[in-house]
This record gives sequence, C-alpha cells and structure tokens, in this order.
Amino acid sequence: MFGFFTRKKKPKTAMDELNSSMYGNLPPTSQQKRASVKAAVELASGLLQNRVGLDEIRRSAIELGDGPSPYSTHDLALSVALNFFKDPKYGSSLSGASILARMEVMGWIDTVDINRVLLRVFEDAMYEIYMPAEFHEEVGNVIQYDQDEVIKMDVGTLAWHDKETDLMWEVKTSKNINYWYVWHNTDTNDVSGEDVRELLIDMFGPDGVEEAHEVDEVDEALNKGVEPGVPSCTKYAARMNDECYAGFDDWRLPTSQELESLLDEQGAGRILVKKPLSDNSCVAYWSDTPTVVVDAYGVLGSDWKDTAYVPGAFIVDFEKAITVGYDTSNRLFLRCVRSA
Repeated sequence: MFGFFTRKKKPKTAMDELNSSMYGNLPPTSQQKRASVKAAVELASGLLQNRVGLDEIRRSAIELGDGPSPYSTHDLALSVALNFFKDPKYGSSLSGASILARMEVMGWIDTVDINRVLLRVFEDAMYEIYMPAEFHEEVGNVIQYDQDEVIKMDVGTLAWHDKETDLMWEVKTSKNINYWYVWHNTDTNDVSGEDVRELLIDMFGPDGVEEAHEVDEVDEALNKGVEPGVPSCTKYAARMNDECYAGFDDWRLPTSQELESLLDEQGAGRILVKKPLSDNSCVAYWSDTPTVVVDAYGVLGSDWKDTAYVPGAFIVDFEKAITVGYDTSNRLFLRCVRSA
C-alpha cells in the first residue's frame, strides 16, 4: 500500500561490484576507511625506489583514499604504486624498480593486512608492463608459484615457492647446477672434536654403536666441479644474501626434513623430486642438519668409539629416496631455501 513512498535501492556500480568481490559485504562507509595515508605514502615511495616525488605520491594517495574502496594501508600503498608503474610518463624510469617492488610485495603475503585479489592484480599488471611481449613465452617470472609447471633452465626463474610447505627454493642455472661444495668451512665446522662424542651419545646412547649412520655411497663418477672462490655451503649462502638473491636476504641451507619435503617417490624420472624442479635437480643435496658418520679408515683400537666417527651432516639422495649421513669434508651439491 505504501510502496509508492518506499525509497528505491541505488543500483550497484561496477566499482561496487569490484569492492564486493574483493572485500565481501561492506560495513557502513564510516567504518570502511582503515588506511593511514601517511604510512601508505611512505610504503608506496619505497616500492617506487624513491623515484617519484612525495608530493605526487601524496596527491594520489589522498585521491584514492577518498574513493569508494575500503583500503587497508598496504592496499592503498600498492594501488598508489601501481598507478605510477602503469603511467607511461614514468615507465622507463621505474623499470629498474619493478622487480624489487614485486619482491617486496610478495613478502607482504600472510604478514600484513592486504587483499589477495589486489596482490594478483598488481603482479599480473607488473608482468605485463615490464615483460616485453616477444619474451612472454620464453622468459618466466622471477619466482614461480605454479605447482605443476616444470621450470626450464636459464629462463630467468630464480626461485620456486612450494605452497605445500610455504618454502621458497633456489632454482639452479646451467652454470652452477653441477658445482659441489664442502658443508661448512673446515675451521668453522659446527660439529668437531669432542662435539662428535657428545653428539654420538645424545643420538645413540653411551654405547653409541648400534644405530650409527653409515656413509652413503654417492656416485664418485660425477664431475666434482668446485666453484672458484666459493668452496663451502656457508660462503655460497652468504653470497646469495649479500646479493639479495631474488629480492631476499634470508637464504640458508635447508634442514633434512625440508629437503625430504621435495621428494616425490612417484616421480617418473631418475631424480625423484617434485615436478617443478624435475629438470633442475641433481642426485643428492646437503642439509644443515648435523650428525656423525663412520670413518671407514679410522684407526680402531681400545678407544675406537671415539675415533671411528667423524663429523657429518644429513643429505637427501633423490635417486634412492633416502636420507643418510655424509662426511662433511666431502663435497656435494647444494640448493638453498628460505621460509616464504
């Protein structure tokens, strides 16, 4: 009866639909605004590597912040930065900042209040803007997130993010995949001297003999190439961090359990590793997990329990799908990891 006087609902605009898809049912307008413009300006300036004036960034942040989207601070910063990256006026001057910006933004996942849809929009837009069309099929993203695509050698992919474990793995190149390294520098081994006996007792009890790990037979026929100036895993990881490899400075040796997470015993190839790394792997890799191993050439006397064991570390053999101890004075392949 009184329908004539009922206020009609305002039809949804395209922006309303987009906000709804990104943020769900929105609260009243007064409760939507969560962003700190000042903080967003600082974050956006960092993403742009300080190559755009703060006044311009601030104007853009205020304009977007006053709009209908209920941005968080990081949402606003990301949107502001993307506007400048997409602006032809800044295209060439910001190309050098694009990779670092992408790395920085990927580090925000699960650590700050940011919309996942917006993250995807940003990554897709940056890839389209700064990857020339003729190279789209030949050159991959710096970091691969696909769990099924096999990573090709030397196509620009630096790392793979394993979503099952939330670990990011180094991707090797044809230049460094066959280099071998000692575990740590001989003068800085984590397990040596009296530590061997203490570790042996901790692991196997006072007798320390019944469950000792034997040294695995690693294919000695493989080429033991040594990278010039980088003899150890320690130095290799330190160099990666000094160079901020793939945009990160927290690379390290994996634990034995982390390495085991890469095993795929149903794999079709000789190397039983998860599919993305199936064309980017060697037979076995160092872990950072220490152990002790039998010294087959040790002098066995009355004190043989002290002399028959040497410092070791666990390695994962991806051909036999086993984890064994290996003498740390030997050389082996290395793949670094970081917690994503």
